[in-house]
Amino acid sequence: MNNEVDNKNEEFEEFEGEESLNTQAENLKKDYKENLRISKERISIFDINRKLDNPKRGLIELDPEFQRDDDRWDDKQKSELIESILIGIPLPVFYLFQTSNGMRQVVDGRQRLRAIRQFYKDELKLSKLTILSELNGKKFSELEPLLQNSFEDYQLEIYALLPPTNEDIKFNLFDRLNRGGTQLNHQEMRNALYQGASTKLINELSRDENFKKATNLKENAIKTMKDRYLILRFIVFYLIRQEKIETKI
Repeated sequence: MNNEVDNKNEEFEEFEGEESLNTQAENLKKDYKENLRISKERISIFDINRKLDNPKRGLIELDPEFQRDDDRWDDKQKSELIESILIGIPLPVFYLFQTSNGMRQVVDGRQRLRAIRQFYKDELKLSKLTILSELNGKKFSELEPLLQNSFEDYQLEIYALLPPTNEDIKFNLFDRLNRGGTQLNHQEMRNALYQGASTKLINELSRDENFKKATNLKENAIKTMKDRYLILRFIVFYLIRQEKIETKI
């Protein structure tokens, strides 16, 4: 009986082709030529932290819900990132997308920015460093002023995807960005691109204990947001049945 339940669970985890993102728009080539707008920018760690501290004023939002509430990097990974910055090694580009109201949401580079902010706010002690081993055990406030200034002045490379870039290009572009690492499925990408009240509601419902008991999803399914995908489908079917939304056939 347990094996049968496990098998059903495994089948469910591959639910309706929600594996990796693959935009099929016929006019994608034309859209890239006519609608794609990307801005290449540089911003210091000091300035991006100032903007992130006040998202409404700074117009940059670092949304931890994209990767749930868990911190996927351990202290060693975070410390090595900080070490790279202090040494002066260039970091990979950060990608943001700008909504119609001017808000920019971080899509690629969240874990790196979270590590930078944790160190900058004295929430992280450096550990297991090999090159700057003399800094092990230290927080930002414990660094020498010269190193503090060097850290704050470090320039991050930013690519911002601007309006009127359409949805097909957004999906296709971010799929390309994820091919170098762990590919995002459709639900993870929806959660990245469409932040708002509905996204927060789905996230809250996914944490409900009754929902968890009813679905009994494995940890991997939860990490890849299959639980949120289920809730989204239920809400859509409910709204269709209540005639709150129309379907196009």
